[in-house]
Amino acid sequence: MNLVNIPKDIQIKYVKRIRRTTIRIKPDGEVRVTAPYGVPQNEVYKFIQKKSDWIQSKLDQFKRASTGQKYEFTQGSQIPFLGRLIQINLTEGPESIFFDTEKINISLDIEKMKNTEYIKMKLIKWYQDQAFLKIKDRVMDYSALLGLVPKTISIKNYKSRWGACTSKKDLIFNWQIIIMKENHFNYVVAHEVCHLKEMNHSLRFYKILSQLGFEKNSIHSEMRYLKNLF
Repeated sequence: MNLVNIPKDIQIKYVKRIRRTTIRIKPDGEVRVTAPYGVPQNEVYKFIQKKSDWIQSKLDQFKRASTGQKYEFTQGSQIPFLGRLIQINLTEGPESIFFDTEKINISLDIEKMKNTEYIKMKLIKWYQDQAFLKIKDRVMDYSALLGLVPKTISIKNYKSRWGACTSKKDLIFNWQIIIMKENHFNYVVAHEVCHLKEMNHSLRFYKILSQLGFEKNSIHSEMRYLKNLF
């Protein structure tokens, strides 16, 4: 089978005591596939092919991180939003910013259009506004499903965490989760909502989290190397 868009030196390991095939991608670009003992090699290759787009996206992500690649804030540049890239569209006019599913449209006076730091500042404010609105909606959804009510919901720029729940039932989120894929974004919100009921990471906590449709191991492995963009 011709495997497109993924490295040829994939390491495949067969293990007796597992039930399903899994893929792990390390930050150095190494791709490891672990399969149940006895599964035909062709079936493993089909599984890898099915996951090829995801594998490539992870390799691209690690490549950006390792090379220190930064996103630009100029006409036509692309920036991430909920796991996909959207294009910056700058136009001259009264100051405004709005999103139309494919582009983030920013209207500025001619001088400010040349100032990438100002454009970045405007985008960060837009990100924060979008993050708060979406986080609030998800919190309300998940809280209602579990019969819980947070005291407050707020955002901040955490350096090394995605969210927090205080003993007083205040939920605080890193606004930069708005850049994540939507299922990762939802997981972070659901995780903190579950802390309203169970403050630790016990088996009981993860049982509550599973009620919202999230399993720890699969999500954690995908999110292990995610970092703040700004």
